[in-house]
Amino acid sequence: MAVAATADMYIFAVSSEGKGIPARLTVEVTPGHGNISLTLNSIVGEDTQRSINNAIHAAVEEAEANFYQYDYKVTINSGAEYVSGPSAGLPIALATYAALKGMDVPDYISATGTIDEDGSVGPVGGIYEKAKAAAEVGVKVFLIPKGERYVEVPQEEEIEPGIVVPSTGKVDIVALAKKKWNMDVYEVFTLHQAIQIVFEGKAPEVNVPTEEETPPEVNFVPPAVGVAYSEDFKSLVDEFIDMLANELEKNCANEPPYYNEIRTSAESYLRRAKLVESRGYYYTAGNYAFLGLVNMSTLNEVCEHPSIVDPNSLAFQDYLETLREKLNSAITRAEKFDLTTSNYEWVGGARERLIRAEATLNGLPASSSVALIRQLKSAEYWIYTAQRMLDIAEEKNDGVPLTNVEDAAKNEIMLVEDLIYSSQREPGSAGERLYWAKEAYNRGWYYAAFAEAALAKGIFIGEYTRGDSLKEQVERYLQETEHYRGMWAELYRTHGLYYYEAAKAYEEEGLDTKANDMLRTALQMLIASEDFSRFTEGVPSVTTRTTVQKVVPNEKKAMAAAVGTFFLVLAILLILYAFKFSRKSIHRYLHRLPPEKKKEAEELLEKIYALSEAKRNLEKVYKKRKDEEVKKEIEKIEKKIKKLEEKLAKLLESAPQQQSSRPSQGKPQSTGRPPSRRRRGARRR
Repeated sequence: MAVAATADMYIFAVSSEGKGIPARLTVEVTPGHGNISLTLNSIVGEDTQRSINNAIHAAVEEAEANFYQYDYKVTINSGAEYVSGPSAGLPIALATYAALKGMDVPDYISATGTIDEDGSVGPVGGIYEKAKAAAEVGVKVFLIPKGERYVEVPQEEEIEPGIVVPSTGKVDIVALAKKKWNMDVYEVFTLHQAIQIVFEGKAPEVNVPTEEETPPEVNFVPPAVGVAYSEDFKSLVDEFIDMLANELEKNCANEPPYYNEIRTSAESYLRRAKLVESRGYYYTAGNYAFLGLVNMSTLNEVCEHPSIVDPNSLAFQDYLETLREKLNSAITRAEKFDLTTSNYEWVGGARERLIRAEATLNGLPASSSVALIRQLKSAEYWIYTAQRMLDIAEEKNDGVPLTNVEDAAKNEIMLVEDLIYSSQREPGSAGERLYWAKEAYNRGWYYAAFAEAALAKGIFIGEYTRGDSLKEQVERYLQETEHYRGMWAELYRTHGLYYYEAAKAYEEEGLDTKANDMLRTALQMLIASEDFSRFTEGVPSVTTRTTVQKVVPNEKKAMAAAVGTFFLVLAILLILYAFKFSRKSIHRYLHRLPPEKKKEAEELLEKIYALSEAKRNLEKVYKKRKDEEVKKEIEKIEKKIKKLEEKLAKLLESAPQQQSSRPSQGKPQSTGRPPSRRRRGARRR
């Protein structure tokens, strides 16, 4: 595919009233470098972006295309207020496949289902509501995940003569859709099966689910870990666990259609938070408790004031004004702190969360939705967390002023900017972190800026790391961060370790794609942990403490990597010298070549110059921060340059040589390069 191609199709979401509503999906594929962009106006779950990445990678694999030769723009226009999970994964994969193949998705076909990178189709909610909405807009073939044929549908039950109450009952959606709407519903377990139905017309003769094909859920218990720096953080986790438990005890008089679904997920978050906290994974536990608290308090807020989802309502305006007052009060308090060697992690953590809350309140959409209230709840609990962190910071008053924080923040931000720019890829969620880092930097909150930039770096590198090396990199970072220092380094390292253990559990169940998702998150956290630890090593009052993991300094390994990079660069420079690849000397030989070979040589030369410039830029980045990912990019470029140089040398070697006025001195040695011409009068050595 040499030009842009677009494919679109109907997809279906579930509104806040529990009704299926149509949405329009468009996937545009253009020549590019593997960038993925998304436009979506509904609630975006934590795994939505990753699901889209999985869908596109699965489609590229089926189409036998090169992922990095194209850019992918996904647009979903939906009127749903709440869309649970990445249910558009399967249709996104189908539309991407169609665009890559230059085909259209038939208007009468649609689908719903999550998708993994290996093409496996997973379960979603609202099957009945989506199928009904599909039939209403003329869809005749609707694909659903294998194992979701039998669904709950609204019914009416006469409990006494003349008294009818609503209820639900389980029905066969395949039979119901054919009978009521003349629509064929097919179950699929893989993208390949879906492609056969949609583009090849190979409808299955038998459409019966088999239990053994349904992927098992993994609910593992991670091994216990020891902690040395984050016991104070545990007190915050305990508070959030208690707050979530209190929210779950509240009753809802006006339950919205999605009430049970969100409540069930919040209960799951609570159980998981308690479990992982007991094993020492405090940040993981806090994250689970925070997400459950935000979701459940959003639900209770809507139950109490249904009109709050409308930005023009008094309930909404009153809530927003209260949050702004709390935010301003917390910012004023945070400004009064000076960073010291004993309080900087707590003050910095508080300022990070205030930056996020401020960005959230300043960027609220104007549309009515439950997602809007969820954003406000996130801001509310970020502000609360910030105040509690400042409470703890006030107790840590035995340190000395912290210096050189501004330089550390500036270097970290510039590093992330250089990484993103050099990669020519979309920053994704790392872009939001980078924005927060710059906001903190401009405010003079330098440790908060450093922290957000470190997280942005980890997220960006982790998001684009794929293949067999993913697990190896995670295990290497686990080993290299064994000697961590500081609270945030410990929290993010144990968080990464948790996802590494989750990946092993998924791998044992044969769910390799989910395992890779877990490994990617683990890598993101471990990269950030390494940067936090490196910062803390420069803080004089922080001493090494013994943890469950043994601690061994890794400075020799870092020095060896730096020396290795130096000699690699030196080797390339020597090659350049040997071949005399400079603009002045190389053009002595170009005019001797035939026109077609001269053009080829000039193109090779320009590629070498361009790659050399890119290498120099990355070397500047590596010089500031000895980052392994940057080093690997430098090595890749060096290999490309070397191949191009060898090709150019062979091309120039074939050029007719000029006769020298001097007789040759003995047998000439083969140098693998054009013969040199010594200056007249130059001294013989």
